[in-house]
Amino acid sequence: MIEEQVESVFLGNEEKIHHEWRERVTKNAERSEPVQGLTKALKNTTRTFDPSFTVTKDIRDHKGTIFARKGHKVNPFDITRFNEMLYFIDGDDKKQLAWIATQKPATAINKIILVNGNIKTAAEILN
Repeated sequence: MIEEQVESVFLGNEEKIHHEWRERVTKNAERSEPVQGLTKALKNTTRTFDPSFTVTKDIRDHKGTIFARKGHKVNPFDITRFNEMLYFIDGDDKKQLAWIATQKPATAINKIILVNGNIKTAAEILN
């Protein structure tokens, strides 16, 4: 009898925890936490980034062949091109949604990253 009561309480608790977890996952999947510290730009700017780095020691492959020597400056984009356009927008801002809908990226791959807003709603608006 006591074992049945304990099992009943445990199963009820497990179902409650599972239900709460499912609600939290659904809520976060539709609207994740906004990215803190980002504000709307006041003017258009272009920033360049050079990912080059200087090799600090000789680097060898699995056969022992050196393919990067200490002191050599390496730019990863000389080896692999970055062919994506990344757009960071606030999905709650109707002006930003309208703007992104007009963009014609020059790259084959483009991604929209929401820094705020409802993912499902933004996806529906942007088709």
